[in-house]
Amino acid sequence: MVRGVHEILAERRAKASTLTLTLAPDLPDPSHGAPAAQTVVPPPTPAAVTYRPETSSQAAPAVRLLLAEDNPVNSKVALLLLERLGYAVDLAANGREVLELLPKTSYSLILMDCQMPGMDGYEATRIIREQERGLSRIPIVAMTANAMPGDRERCIAAGMDDYLSKPIERAKLAEMMAKWVPLRPQSPAPTEPTPATGVSRPELTALFLEDAPARLAELDAAVRQGDRDALRRAAHQLKGTAATVGATDVARSAAQLERAAEGSPLDAVSDLLATLNMELDRIRRAAGA
Repeated sequence: MVRGVHEILAERRAKASTLTLTLAPDLPDPSHGAPAAQTVVPPPTPAAVTYRPETSSQAAPAVRLLLAEDNPVNSKVALLLLERLGYAVDLAANGREVLELLPKTSYSLILMDCQMPGMDGYEATRIIREQERGLSRIPIVAMTANAMPGDRERCIAAGMDDYLSKPIERAKLAEMMAKWVPLRPQSPAPTEPTPATGVSRPELTALFLEDAPARLAELDAAVRQGDRDALRRAAHQLKGTAATVGATDVARSAAQLERAAEGSPLDAVSDLLATLNMELDRIRRAAGA
């Protein structure tokens, strides 16, 4: 026999008297002469009101990072490493682009190159911290090729929270991400040996040789025009790129060019540039490019 709604409710009321938890709010008692045609709205089911904590099977919230780096090779290497660690990444080429992107997306962390054209990482960080007054603070990790005494202190003074020296290595990057945004599981171990950067040697060499002509053109133009600032910037970029891919001879020559840009005669700069071209030719031949 199918029981009616009133019978079921009466049975529930009888059971509720022995419980410490009330299962339903007070409703008209059908035993007190309620009309048969009266419609009774049942209480919410426990499933509709029960709190359900998150379980390990539920996906963790996405972590999106902002990478500010003007060097094409360095940005590609860092992007590859971050994606392999499981992070979503947006790119900015200078501090102004960082400031334009920040209001549009909620980022968990910014990796900020210190030396960028237009607006460097120091100035961008100071502006971000000024805008954050009274609001939540986004972690900013500095990246710089200048392994000089006092660099870390300068980064912290500008408002940055931590510091990574270039070239960026996979293990150090993974450690830094685990420290500040530990929301992703560790990526699987690589299936084949890779350099400390975490990117295979052929990948690094291809990225470097793809970018090298543009860097050489900038150096040549700076020498022809006698523009020492442009020469210093271009040499600095090439030095960082070469260090990232392990081209130590090129990195050394680029560092000499960077120092020479401060005041050496341009004839000496031209000699250094010729040496640099020969070293790049050796890399091309070794790579079969």
